[in-house]
Amino acid sequence: MVVSDNVGNGMMNATRFSAIYSVQIRLSLEVNLNAGFEGTFHQQKIKSEQLIFRDMIDPLTGSVNPANSVEQPIDNPTVTAADFSAGLLLGIGKKYFIGAATHHLTQPVLEFYNNSKNNLLYRKYTLHAGARFDLGGGGYNRQDNNFVLSPNIMYLYQQSAQQINVGVYLEKSPLTAGIWYRHNIDNSDGAIFVIGLAHKRLKIGYSYDVTLSELKGTTGGAHEVSLAFLFNSDKKRNKPGAIKCPEF
Repeated sequence: MVVSDNVGNGMMNATRFSAIYSVQIRLSLEVNLNAGFEGTFHQQKIKSEQLIFRDMIDPLTGSVNPANSVEQPIDNPTVTAADFSAGLLLGIGKKYFIGAATHHLTQPVLEFYNNSKNNLLYRKYTLHAGARFDLGGGGYNRQDNNFVLSPNIMYLYQQSAQQINVGVYLEKSPLTAGIWYRHNIDNSDGAIFVIGLAHKRLKIGYSYDVTLSELKGTTGGAHEVSLAFLFNSDKKRNKPGAIKCPEF
């Protein structure tokens, strides 16, 4: 997985390369355990010559003179670090699932200044659980075309920040619709609306994040579109059955 984020027309760039491996273990006929591991290479670059600090600006003319700044020069315009994460997911009877994950196990430092740890990636802990309830209504006795209700909950903790997400999906093949509520302990943060379409080897998803906090008057929310292709997904393999989790 590769993620790249450009800020300020290339003034700052963050790139992340990740490799993810998972293994599934059948503990019994009804219980499966998934273990996942992730190794990540972080790289951040900053073009310090494009930064403008307050003391560079002449209050009378508005002209910018970098020589006037007393800001400490950046020691490392390019920083890199390795990062590792791991998680477990337990599935019970293809109906219930519960999992936990820890990100940034080694708490890497991505700092542009020497002898500073202000940009430490603190460990992030995640707990999540959910279920799938068959509501019937598929017609022609087709169980795979029934309505499925899937409530979910997720708790995240990082340094002093805490967040709880609760959501529910309603599925009827090939469509999925859902809504999530995000709460940052101290205040309501947002609501997320999700819709997805799965057809054979193709999955298309769309979500809209609505801001509910005090920032709702200054932001229009966030849109996200996803497109996924499944390769060789119709081949039968001698492995335990997949844990039923939300696909969008």
